[in-house]
Amino acid sequence: MRSETGERALGLLRSRDDWTAPSLAHELGVSVRTVHRLLAEFRERGLPIEASRGAGGGIRLGWSYGLDGLRLGHRDTLQVLLALAVAERVGGPLMTARLPAVRQRLGLALPQQQRSAVSRLRRRVLVGASASPAVASTYGSIKPSIAVRIHEAFLAQRALRIAYRDGSGATSARKVEPHYLLFNPPCWYLLAWDSGKDAARHFRLDRLTDAGVAEEPFTLRPSKQLMLDVDTFFDGL
Repeated sequence: MRSETGERALGLLRSRDDWTAPSLAHELGVSVRTVHRLLAEFRERGLPIEASRGAGGGIRLGWSYGLDGLRLGHRDTLQVLLALAVAERVGGPLMTARLPAVRQRLGLALPQQQRSAVSRLRRRVLVGASASPAVASTYGSIKPSIAVRIHEAFLAQRALRIAYRDGSGATSARKVEPHYLLFNPPCWYLLAWDSGKDAARHFRLDRLTDAGVAEEPFTLRPSKQLMLDVDTFFDGL
């Protein structure tokens, strides 16, 4: 009976975040003292039971309980956190009001070294002025397979071998270091160091026709070294 009651209690705690001991006791058909015993048992089992006192207080199952089942790897977690950071920077207030808190709580699940890595990644995503209507109207989709390789090279700080089609339609093969991503709404650009030309170059992501991750790592360069002529760049390539 205790096991069945405990499973019901867990189900109720998963269903919403605003439980109190009396409300749980009422739903379970047990005493408040029994509820407190169940909560103590859950904590002994390592479940993240959170409780707060006062008029607005309550009992809830901590956020990490549900995330444990996702089994996210280190790289997946970094990508989720990076995506949240990007959304936080570029989204509207109605859609992103809770994102900073969500990102911070997810970050707490990582060791300090990995949290530092996430912080460094966030600084490598830049947000600029909106693209001109002429540029925005010509911006196309990014191939999913290419996006995956860009993510991999960007996160691992490894060189990329790319095929790039410029505005005139000419295609060239490059080997680049993917230092920064720049969002010029609605256009995404790669701010890179072109190894062949030994110079900074910018690439519209929708104009990459192929990409492959190389073995060579690179040391991050200051963003100012990659920005070139910002006013011209914001007008589009």
